[in-house]
Amino acid sequence: MQLLPDLRPVMAYYDATLSNLKVAVCHDPLCNASTIRVVDSDGDVGQHASLRLLPDGRPVVAYYDATNLDLKLAVCRDATCTSAAIRVVDGLGSVGQWASLALAADGRAVMAYYDATHLDLLLAVCDEVDCSVRLLSSGGDYTSVQLTDDGRPVISCYASQSLVVFVCRDGACTSSVRAAVVDGYAGHHSSLQLLPDGRAVVAIMDKYSSSGADPLLVICNSEVCTTASRIYFDGQHDDPSKHRMVGVHNSLELTTDGRAVVTYHDNTDGSLHLAVCGDSDCSTFYRGIVDLMGAHPSLQLLPDGRPVIAYHDESNSELKLVVCADALCAN
Repeated sequence: MQLLPDLRPVMAYYDATLSNLKVAVCHDPLCNASTIRVVDSDGDVGQHASLRLLPDGRPVVAYYDATNLDLKLAVCRDATCTSAAIRVVDGLGSVGQWASLALAADGRAVMAYYDATHLDLLLAVCDEVDCSVRLLSSGGDYTSVQLTDDGRPVISCYASQSLVVFVCRDGACTSSVRAAVVDGYAGHHSSLQLLPDGRAVVAIMDKYSSSGADPLLVICNSEVCTTASRIYFDGQHDDPSKHRMVGVHNSLELTTDGRAVVTYHDNTDGSLHLAVCGDSDCSTFYRGIVDLMGAHPSLQLLPDGRPVIAYHDESNSELKLVVCADALCAN
């Protein structure tokens, strides 16, 4: 999900019944009504959708084509996506799962994604004519990508049973610095944002046992993330006897003063949680339940810091949106 300048939410998502990629554009900030378009219906398409907006409000979506095992990119021709220019970014093997999209200042699409054939992390950079694809690492799913102020990609992923952060040295990522930040089956469902000084903040799931996991916030202590601070939101890792799978499907945003806000799914009872840090170091935080049912959340923040969350109600098979009445989403 992204927000237009007038604060109307825009969502890209997979319709599991029709196996289509769809885009919903809300008519107002509370989404009392919306325009829904089928963007691509050519086969089983739309899983792992990642959305960004061009400066003129047109949606751009990277997603997985499960029929042809390809990574695809759709660029909408108008703000409500009445039609879109669709192309295959990468069709070599089974590629495109865990797609994460960022847009450079010049309009180039930058996508990090997983190559399931070779078990590799790949990065594609597309202009209006062509796409270049680079191998970043052996292993690397659960990807998330953001761009520095000078256009260099920074990518988080799960590789070699660790959270790994790559910091590219240029916009095309011809070379990069790799840091294994947290090991021990940590790094699933990563969501990455960048502080103004370039340091990465990553929300992940730390899987401490076969049936237990904790939501973990990682704050890098330098741009290349050789060391990092760790903040656990749920506290389960201190008690291995607990068997709740929490911290799935993380979505992270940063407030204007650098505080992390994270929404995540409790896979044990199905609930949707929100954690809000009290300062940039997250030395204190608030944690609460937003909804008793909520998977695959996508988070944005309004200018006053209130969260807006799009998510999947698994019990009713519905796409839902919550606009919080306050910064902690207590109402």
